[in-house]
Parts: sequence; C-alpha cells; structure tokens
Amino acid sequence: QPRLGLCLCCPPSNAGRRSRRFSGGGAMGTCASSESERLIPGIEVSPRVWRLPSSKGFPELEELPDLAASTLDLGVAIQGGGIRGGIIGYGALVALERLGVLQNVRYMAGVSGSALPVAPLGYLPEKFPVEAFFGPLPTGPKALTAEELKNPLEGSFASSLFLGPATDMAKRGVCSLVCQDTRYLFSCGNVGAATCCGQPFALHAYTAALVYPLLNPWDLYVAGSVMSGPVGSESYKRAVDAVGPTGCKVTPMRRSVPFPIILTSRLIEADGHDSSWCPYEATPLYCGTPVDFSSAPGGAVGCGVVESFGVGSRPPASLPGGRRAVEDGEKVRVKPTTFTPLPFMVGSSAGDPFTYSCCNGCVPSSAAQDVAMGGNALPVWSPADIASKNNGLRVLEDGGPCDCCGLLALLRRRAKRIFVQCCDGYDIARVDPGTGSWWSAYWGQAKEESLAKYAQNVADMNRHAQVFDAKYYEPFIHELKKKAKAGLPVTAELKLPVMENRFCGVEGGWEVHLLWTMPCRPAAFIDALPEATKQRMLQDPGKNTIDVSNETPFTASFGSYTMDVTRMEIELAAWTLLNGFPATTLRDFFGSATPRKKGEGEQESPCNTPSTAA
Repeated sequence: QPRLGLCLCCPPSNAGRRSRRFSGGGAMGTCASSESERLIPGIEVSPRVWRLPSSKGFPELEELPDLAASTLDLGVAIQGGGIRGGIIGYGALVALERLGVLQNVRYMAGVSGSALPVAPLGYLPEKFPVEAFFGPLPTGPKALTAEELKNPLEGSFASSLFLGPATDMAKRGVCSLVCQDTRYLFSCGNVGAATCCGQPFALHAYTAALVYPLLNPWDLYVAGSVMSGPVGSESYKRAVDAVGPTGCKVTPMRRSVPFPIILTSRLIEADGHDSSWCPYEATPLYCGTPVDFSSAPGGAVGCGVVESFGVGSRPPASLPGGRRAVEDGEKVRVKPTTFTPLPFMVGSSAGDPFTYSCCNGCVPSSAAQDVAMGGNALPVWSPADIASKNNGLRVLEDGGPCDCCGLLALLRRRAKRIFVQCCDGYDIARVDPGTGSWWSAYWGQAKEESLAKYAQNVADMNRHAQVFDAKYYEPFIHELKKKAKAGLPVTAELKLPVMENRFCGVEGGWEVHLLWTMPCRPAAFIDALPEATKQRMLQDPGKNTIDVSNETPFTASFGSYTMDVTRMEIELAAWTLLNGFPATTLRDFFGSATPRKKGEGEQESPCNTPSTAA
C-alpha cells in the first residue's frame, strides 16, 4: 500500500538521516520510534460528506452555531512565504489580539508558511491561555534595545519561532530547500537523497524540522490524531466516537479564536510547467476541494469535502441505489489508510518539493515518487463521482500556487470584510508586484517571472485566481508604491466588486471590503528605535545569516534567521497594522474590542478606542 509522505513519527533528531527506514502497512512513513508517536491505522468509520459549492454555504455555520453568533462576517488572510510568512503572519495576529478584536474574526486562512502560526492558534489546547500564545507583544519600537531583541519571550509562540525551524534546521545541516540552486537538491538517479553542505539531505527533513518545533510546544505534534470542532460540539463527539476504539486522539479547534483554514494545492495532472493544480482545504470539520471540477478530464475532481476523521480513504465501495454521487450531508462508510493528523496538513501546506522540482528537470512521475522525494500525498476522492478516474493517491503541496494569500478561501465563504497580510520578501517601492508576487493573479496580473521555479504556468494561475477587474490593479499598486517611497506604512483600504470564477469556486456580483498591509520600513518606526538598533536597521546585511539590516523585513523565505530579526519582523508587522489606518477605520472594520473571558488570556485592551503601539 502507498505511504502518504511526511514522516510524522520521527522527532527532527532523526529527520536528516539518510538511512531512515520506513515500515509498510500504508502509513505516512512510519519508522522505528515509540508506539505513542506512530500514525494510527484507520478503521471503518462513517463520516459526513458535504457537497460544495452549495447554496446553503459552508457546513461550519450550521455545525458550529456559536461561530456565526459570536463573530462578524470577517476574515483574516495571511500570505505564505516560508519562515518569513510565519513570522510576519504572527505579527499581524499579535496586532489583532492587541486591539482586542481577534475574537470578532470568523475565519483565518493560513497558506504555506503562514499556516505555521494559524494552526497552533486555531487548535490551541485549553490548558494554554491565549495570552501565553501572544506573550507581551507588541512592545513597540522604543523598547527594542539590543537586550530586548534577544529576549526569548519564553512560553509564547514567538519563542517557538526564535528557537524553532531556523535553529533546528541549521543544527541538522538542513539548510534550506533552495540553497544556492534548487537543482542542487534533486537527482533523478538518487531520488530523495542528496547532499547539502556535505551532509545527507532528505526533503522529509525540511518539513519535519519546520513543523515539529512550532507545534510540539503546544502539544499539537501528535501523529496519531484527527482534527475536529471544539470540545462539546457535535463534530467533536462524532470524532471521539469514530476513532476512540483505536486510541487515536482528537485535536479540537479552540473556542474564541477564528475558524482555521489551512490551504494546500492538490495536483490533478503533472506535466512540468503545465501541471494542473486545484485548492485543497483542511479545517477542523472537514478536508477536501470545495470547488466544482466535475468536468475535469478523466472524471470529477473536488465538488465536496469529507469530515476530518474520514480523510485519507478510498471512496465508498458503493452507494444506495447504485448511485455514483454522494448526497449533501450523507454519511458514508469508508476506511482511512491512516487517520490524518494536523501536522500532516500543516506540512503539506508548507512543503513544496514537487512544485519546485518540476521546473528543474526532475518531474515526479507519480505520487509515490513525490513521496520518495519528501512530498506529501493522500488518497482523495470526489463526492460527485465515487468512480472518477481522478480518485486515488494524489500529491498535496504548497498552497501558494492556488491561493497565495488565502483570500480565495474567504471569498468562497462570501466574507464581506477581509484583512489581508502580505508577507512578500521585497520592497514594493523597487519591485513590480507582478514579477515578485502571486497575489497579482487576483487581478489577473501575475507575470511569468513570479513562477520561475514552480510547476504552473502564469496563464493558468491568472485564469484560476482572478476575482477582481484588472482596471482596479494599477491604482492600488500606485497607492502602495507611493506610501513605500514616502516611508509610510504600506497599507490600503479597498472596496471591490467580486467577479465570478468557477475555477476557484468564487461567486460574483457582490462587494468585498479589504484592508491590505505589506511588509515595509516605515520611517516613524525606524526613527523611534533606540539609536544602536536604528543603526543596525541602516547597515548592509551579512552574508551567512539573516539579521537586522537595511533589508529587514525583506528577507529570504528560508535560512537561519537570528532571534533579533525575527523579533523585529514581528514588531514591524504589528506596528504597520496598528499605525497604518485611522483608529476609526480599524474600529469600523474589526468591530469593538471584546475582552477575553478569564482563562482565555485576559489583557489590557484598547477596548472601543483602538490605539497605536508606541
């Protein structure tokens, strides 16, 4: 039976070993470690299946009535970008918590690197106060002395970022996916192993080193687990009843935080730069492709989602009356190969060996070969046709090529207000976003240069992602560039008509209100820094590490980030949101501050008068 890719049972201490041995039995890649860390083989279960798109909307609003009752029609979309996306995305969430409005947000979408903070916050166990996750941040630029920049902020997610992926990968010689040249890490004759800085390199090591240190401190790196709705919900009860006999644990969504959506890209057909991808969502309630590709070559793709404890199975052997299509809300009998845990989905969203390798002369010929190269794959099937030829073991990779900011996932849910945090690694004052960003595709304006190392052509990306009229693009970019050149926070407020796009499942004919922020170097922030820190922000970058410099926050997606620059980028992102819009705009957009209940991370709040950080 095929393995499903990411080795979740090994702590990263074994991640870089070329001699790792995997057991069979259909596991995602199990190796010799304690039984408690192994994936759990599936048993027959009866998950619900929801057909999507649907006039009734997405199932979470019915399944989790408190979600709609206690939140606004408001989403947060955070762009990916490797470790940088995780750092900047966390900074944006810090700002929302500082404003006291995070509880008002209904959805948060994490893609690739930004899934790293979205996942642990969305599934934060109740024993950890939300206050602990965010710690004392943000402190504002005046406090960022040399000593404070090295404050590990122990017990917060920031400490996981400081001491996690960069440190862990550096210790194990797993320097980066790209190093100097992606081709350096791939070899058709020796798939899955190469040398990096003189040490054996396996792409599994990248995902393991990335995910483990960010989920494990919060007791979320559990191989034998499934996702579910909050404790006490019907979703949670169904998951416990379904997997309880196996000893599999249930990882519930945290109450009083936004509903987390982790986005990956599902490969439909591999053909180098013409590879076909579609979105795949992982949520507490369900996983799947909520887009109608019923007319795809070979048979239906997507058209619905499966309850999370039933993910990773073959389609039902049969349906009543000889039907081939599952009805909306119907329970089906399936047997997952193994139960699919949260770390697998986070690793799938953040990892991209397939999307990188296709353009470097080493195109995987199958999902199994992609797995051998370190990628992730999962058995998937379409609720529209249990006999579709597109059902089967399929590659799941970096969510960016389908929805780089998670914006489309929120537009599918018709969120009327969406805050978008970009995490690009360039100064928009100097770079054309069309060549440096995939989000230009939302206006149909992405250019070929932005996809130089990815297995997708730009025409497909623009066609599959465009939801706004191109005529709104240039005025928007002009405003961002003007602010960047003036040393102001690079932000924008937009109200745009939404265009229908069946490729991404977005309905048209309505208006969305956006607040948009970009990585930037506001003069007011830099001037407020202590003098010694300010001088560091004006110096040229070093050669071997990513540290505070005149390129902060425009740093690489991968590599060894110092504690200092990680803290600086968190503070910059939070400051940009808090200071980039008038207080009245923030209040009108995010609603009034909602103090957390005792045990949920009480903190002094700006309440109904959002204020800026010093």
